[in-house]
Amino acid sequence: FAAPDGKEGKKKVASQFGSLKELSAKLPPKEGKWLSGPPGWNIHFRDAYEQSKREKKPILILQTGSDWCGYCIKLHKAVFDKIDFLKLARKNLVLLYLDSPSQKEQPKEQERHNSMVSKHFAFPGGYPMVRVISSDGSLLGEMSGFDGDGKAYLKKLQEMVRSDKDKSPAPQK
Repeated sequence: FAAPDGKEGKKKVASQFGSLKELSAKLPPKEGKWLSGPPGWNIHFRDAYEQSKREKKPILILQTGSDWCGYCIKLHKAVFDKIDFLKLARKNLVLLYLDSPSQKEQPKEQERHNSMVSKHFAFPGGYPMVRVISSDGSLLGEMSGFDGDGKAYLKKLQEMVRSDKDKSPAPQK
């Protein structure tokens, strides 16, 4: 399942934990000092899920190795730090940052949280990995790795956002 096509791309993400609401309830609380993510990114699924429901926006989940994964660092610089992505995200996405650093000590509860979320969404373990899910748990698209083409990557993210808007019911008049 790579790029969304607006039709067959909509599928619920298989999970050993059940619904997004159930996952949110089972995760460890964000207590103590957790490593932060970039500005504007949530680091706890529960926060992202609540924001997604409230704002009716899909969640972009990034699995990254911020201090050791060369492709993750390149992706961040080529896409996530750029104004076009920031505009897209501000208007259309809730961002969730699941980091697996090697040079920074991550609190055990944060490690456990990130592992549980990764397992829930069946992340294969490659880095970087992005999945975009709707607030009802439908997988809108995913991308693994980064080939260096930031514009093409952003275009695929825009298609995923568009596929979520396409499935939304038309407003009642």
